[in-house]
Amino acid sequence: MTKQIKIKLPDNSYSVFFGNDPLSEVVNRINALPIDKCLVVIDRNVYSFHSLLIKKYFANINCKSYVYIFTATEKNKNFAQVQKIEKQLSDYNFSRNSVIVAIGGGLTGDCLLYTSDAADERSSVDLGGRRIIKKQNK
Repeated sequence: MTKQIKIKLPDNSYSVFFGNDPLSEVVNRINALPIDKCLVVIDRNVYSFHSLLIKKYFANINCKSYVYIFTATEKNKNFAQVQKIEKQLSDYNFSRNSVIVAIGGGLTGDCLLYTSDAADERSSVDLGGRRIIKKQNK
């Protein structure tokens, strides 16, 4: 069974899914929205153990998807990693109709949230995923 925790912050709300089948829930939610692209940022350790399962679920997504493998260490929780993810978003023309998914632990999520905020504030990539999810949660 998949459970959802809604993280409600004044300027940045999002959902965290966990349980026996969280990827199915994530794919279902993405497919229910008008999403054109999806970047899946995955912790390298998680990917090494679960790559076949992750590929199986994301093969069912109704939009173009891309994968970015992230080495989740404190050393890599830095602006250089943010710039690498931003480059992926820019290269693939991500927009407010796109979504980013983090698969991994806290470091992966932290880097992804910082990337989303940094790209939004500099307007280098027009992201709106947090707002899409926020609207759906209301």
